[in-house]
Amino acid sequence: MIEILSPGGGPARTVLVERDGEHTVEIGTGPGPVRLRTPTGAVYELVPERAPTRPAPLPERGTVAELLVLLDPGTQPGVPRRAVEELRALLELLGDAGLPEVQVLRQFRLPDTGTRVDAVIAGMRPGGREPSYAVVELRRWRHGEVDRRMERDATARVRRSVDHLTRRLALLRDSPELIDGFVHWYRTDPAERAATGSGRLFPDVSRDRALELLRERFAPLPGAPAVDALLDSDTVPEDPAQFVLRPDQEEGYGAVLRRVERAREAHPQEVIIVTGGPGSGRSAVGLALLRELRRRSEEVYYTNGSPALEHLLSSVGLLDGVRKHPAERAGFGGEADGTGFLLYDEAQCLRGPFAPRPVSRFDQRLRRGQVDRMIRAARVPVFLLDEEDTGHPGEVGSFVSIASAATDQGRTVREIDLDAFGAGAGWGHAQWVSRLLGLRAEPVGRYPSDSTPALLLAESPRRLEEAVRARTAEGGTARLTAGSAWPWYAPESEVRIGDWARPWGHRLIDSDPSAAHPLERVERVQDVRGCAFDWCGVLMGPDLVWREGRWVTDLDASHDPRMRSLPPEEAARCVVRLYRTLLTRGLHGTVLHSTDEETRARLAELIPRV
Repeated sequence: MIEILSPGGGPARTVLVERDGEHTVEIGTGPGPVRLRTPTGAVYELVPERAPTRPAPLPERGTVAELLVLLDPGTQPGVPRRAVEELRALLELLGDAGLPEVQVLRQFRLPDTGTRVDAVIAGMRPGGREPSYAVVELRRWRHGEVDRRMERDATARVRRSVDHLTRRLALLRDSPELIDGFVHWYRTDPAERAATGSGRLFPDVSRDRALELLRERFAPLPGAPAVDALLDSDTVPEDPAQFVLRPDQEEGYGAVLRRVERAREAHPQEVIIVTGGPGSGRSAVGLALLRELRRRSEEVYYTNGSPALEHLLSSVGLLDGVRKHPAERAGFGGEADGTGFLLYDEAQCLRGPFAPRPVSRFDQRLRRGQVDRMIRAARVPVFLLDEEDTGHPGEVGSFVSIASAATDQGRTVREIDLDAFGAGAGWGHAQWVSRLLGLRAEPVGRYPSDSTPALLLAESPRRLEEAVRARTAEGGTARLTAGSAWPWYAPESEVRIGDWARPWGHRLIDSDPSAAHPLERVERVQDVRGCAFDWCGVLMGPDLVWREGRWVTDLDASHDPRMRSLPPEEAARCVVRLYRTLLTRGLHGTVLHSTDEETRARLAELIPRV
């Protein structure tokens, strides 16, 4: 028999409960607690069951003291236990250095890349007048000595991250001494950790020396002003024509270089195919490989399937002294010597032999003619291509055609996919564009308004031009581009939409290379393919429109004479791929305008307006 003592001193209720039995009783609310009295006279107070409280998410920034309090190994939402342990080790080291008020930004994203560094320490330099920063890679090992290759790779990653921040942030560009970097090695073996403390800076720096280095770099002052200065710093535009490897592209370059080194002595001989979409650093990797092989005094040839990109590289001096192999010429009839290295960038532009005009893709012999010559031309041929940019008129380069030609010559094919190493924001943008245009059989959702690169929809060509100009007013490169729905082969040809008109750029450059600002003219796909600009405007004409839930190509609206010799289905694919190429030229953003009202309505459902 159990007595229920009601809240507020009301009358007691008696309930009979069998031994080991259960009984449910509804109890009204009152001003006081509910108590139970057992037959022995013991009184128990009932406490309402509360949902378990979840720990607060670990913030992306905070002082050393704040983050140490919040860290709880194994219970941090979304943070792996190992990452918690490594971060705790760094915080303990900073605490032991007497720097509880400096701030740590964890998983800090480098500007315009997909790379995040483990941590950035932000504080004030001794004296308190200037900020001070340190990029940190967190690493642990259980016992023994650190693998020297692991040490070298980690150190190189930190160096690349520091160099990138120094180039891209105005705060650091003129004051590179404000930032440094190191690798924090964290021992997990209890005995060794007792001897070395929570960690060391590089394997050959003692813990005591690490504490000294931190005190030399940071003052025991609040780090909030330094964090604010870092996050508020302007981003300095980087000249796309210099093709500098970003930190997220260095790992892919390293994989390509190692593959090329092994291929030199390989039997049977190898053909290396490097694939990657926009933003993967494909051309930058090719140029870095060219520089390294020339530095080693190797016999190396370089060619580029995109005349526009090759002209750009030559104009900025990146191809000074570089040789082309005679096998590149369509009329080359001799046998290649098969020595040295040959780098062929934009290999999707490979053409059939003796084909100054477009050729049909059904002729397999013609499709592989130039591919065969280029493979025979060197002991180690390296082809760099964007697999989704294949299929333009007269072009035969693709992974399948190159691999097939290599196999026919008894060579082994080695593929390296740069997208697998983290291609940055441009990769996701290119995939979305492919889904938009139906090149990928996947549903397409609305383009994120805060994505990088940005994609915006303009209601008119004038609004498109204004948007591109505004976004590059303080620096950066930009181009206006258009599809083939406007004639471009007549001497006075132009792109005209209503009362807005601009001349084709190739006509102006042919007559006067210095004529017209880049945004006073419009470029064809041939003039920008392989190139990248900070911002790009794209004019979509009536050759590609949206009708009844699908894309429809109107070949009669195309003024590209290369389309006339192609089967209709192949020509239609070429039109779609042309716009895919144009829509992936912008590093920071693209502004799109379609001349067709129904198409604009469809695009407005998916793309934010200017």
